[in-house]
Amino acid sequence: MKDCKGNELKVGDSVVYVHGKNSNACLATGNVTKIYSNDKECSVDGNAHIYYFRVMKLGFEVWLHDLFGIQ
Repeated sequence: MKDCKGNELKVGDSVVYVHGKNSNACLATGNVTKIYSNDKECSVDGNAHIYYFRVMKLGFEVWLHDLFGIQ
């Protein structure tokens, strides 16, 4: 699965995501716990069915890719 910026997501990756989109939306952080077979949704710390366009990977490798184009 890819996040909103095109970074590859795997189970265990740290992410920031939109939490509470239907009520009181805010940003939250957590770890990917499941990737669904449609490759467009994941679960983050027990919050299910979060679409790829509401998730962004965190971490040093993302910074390297954005700054230098390193994969």
